[in-house]
Amino acid sequence: MSMKKNHFLIILTCSILIAFLNHSKLLESLELKSIDLRFQLRYGDPDSSNFSDKIVIIGIDDQSIQRIPEPFILWDTFFAEIIEKLGQYQAELIGIDVIWAKSIDQFLKRPAKDKNALRKAMLKTIKKYHVPIVIGVAGNNQDTNKETKSDLMNFKKTFDSSLPMKQFGIIVGSKNFGILNTFPDLDKHVRRVRHEFKSATSEQKIPGFANLIASKSTNTVIAPPKQLQLINYHLDKQFPVLSFEQVLQKSRQDDQAYFAKYFKDKIVLIAVNNVSDDIHATPLGKEISGIFIHAHSIDNYLNQDYLNELPSDYIYLLIIFLSLITGILSARLRLYKAGIFILVLGLGYFSLALLSFSLNYVIPLFAPLLTILVTFSCTFIYRYTIEDKNKRRLAESFSSYVNEQVVEEILNSDQPIPLEGSQNKIAILFSDIRGFTTYSETHPPTTVVKILNEYFAAMTEEIWEQRGTVDKFIGDGMMVFFGAPTSVENPTLRALKAAQGMRHRLQELNEKWQQEGYDPIDNGIGIHTGEAIVGNIGSEKKRDYTAIGDAVNIASRIEGLTKSLDTPILMSADSMESVKEYVQVKSQGMVPIKGHTDIEVFELINFNGG
Repeated sequence: MSMKKNHFLIILTCSILIAFLNHSKLLESLELKSIDLRFQLRYGDPDSSNFSDKIVIIGIDDQSIQRIPEPFILWDTFFAEIIEKLGQYQAELIGIDVIWAKSIDQFLKRPAKDKNALRKAMLKTIKKYHVPIVIGVAGNNQDTNKETKSDLMNFKKTFDSSLPMKQFGIIVGSKNFGILNTFPDLDKHVRRVRHEFKSATSEQKIPGFANLIASKSTNTVIAPPKQLQLINYHLDKQFPVLSFEQVLQKSRQDDQAYFAKYFKDKIVLIAVNNVSDDIHATPLGKEISGIFIHAHSIDNYLNQDYLNELPSDYIYLLIIFLSLITGILSARLRLYKAGIFILVLGLGYFSLALLSFSLNYVIPLFAPLLTILVTFSCTFIYRYTIEDKNKRRLAESFSSYVNEQVVEEILNSDQPIPLEGSQNKIAILFSDIRGFTTYSETHPPTTVVKILNEYFAAMTEEIWEQRGTVDKFIGDGMMVFFGAPTSVENPTLRALKAAQGMRHRLQELNEKWQQEGYDPIDNGIGIHTGEAIVGNIGSEKKRDYTAIGDAVNIASRIEGLTKSLDTPILMSADSMESVKEYVQVKSQGMVPIKGHTDIEVFELINFNGG
């Protein structure tokens, strides 16, 4: 299996893993916390002096409970006074978020004027003052998002049999009742509002409290993109809260200016405030009463200011895309470069998530960032333990053949080196020191070794300068080829430049050696260009990366002709054809090659322009 296929499998596996985690909701808690973070980052230190000019809350707070001596079950007459004044002084709409579990009239016989006071006030407000009233009703499944048939049936029964429906249904109309239920997420924070509830017993649809109020206010049916819609909490917008007891006193004083200032043409929500069983955790960083959740929801509906979530199909495509980008970068780049790119990618996506949130679009944050991290980690673990390990081993073995630049290319190459053997067109160079057998017999061994080591070191530098591969040292000779393991442009030209460099370095060495009291040496270089088999050849215990074939034999024979033809650098006609526009040459005629037909050889005179 190729490395590319392995990287593709890593990308695919990481994508499936994150998609599964996202689908299984294991990441939901972290994703929800990331939404809270975005709320905090969007607003920073919000302006607490900015109040809504459309929604006002009459709160039944601690002050009201302390100053009104009657028990709450007897407050219906107080509600009647306030509601009638709100109608008289032209509030736009009244929303009542108060749960009446029982009626005092079930236990106590009251005068008819008290018993019917609230119904009469509601009727007068609706019929005479034309101010609609919306009453909130709670179902029995407040802590679940489930939509099973049994839940909906029980919910419908609870709705139809609720005390507000029995007491006020005929007066305000059954279609003016909305569901108050909030839907906490896994961490018990309320981030969503449901705009509609479906009955399992009929086709009837029951609106949510906030949605119904907004629809009545705008005289349109408001249907947001999702049933459970993310609430766009505005930390920079406050909702005015007036104490129930204070409004009651102003009602009894018939304070027209007060009602005109705070309630005229506004949506008025009457609700219990700061009561422990109606306190909810929210992304605002603090717990708030349920009525504020409804107020934010109504504001969203009125201004079409929803938080729009990315559909799940697009989330999976996003995960695949990010995994693909991360996998490609991690597979192709060195660790530090890939790390920088991945860091930039992660920060870029984080910035995109913040920017989109400011535009009321919620894109997932944690799953995509986890995709980047997991894909990057898995790719590099694979590279370090398998792919790069093989490359490092290969580079170590090639470090004695080629220069560091070629070793680096081997490490960074996407294409594997075909060690098993491949047919390549290469330029083969043979070099031999003339008369070195006699030299070695007439000089001490230490001198022979010193001269050879310095000679081969200098020759190797010139060969590596031209990206050549030092195949082997053969006594006082050497075999070199150009064009493998990595390809180079015009291998023959590289070979000739290396040969010229070798001759120049030999001249420098001879001058140095003569100064040190050593005898000079001379060499001959033969070059041929042709097809050869290149690969790891040898036994199981000892192998060398080398080239074999007829082209190698010809190059070796040409090098042997340099002495008889008394020329330092000879090349074949095949080599000359590859470089004729770059060099000046002299033909030495047709020469016999053992085991081969006669070939024409050329002496290198100089390079054009120098």
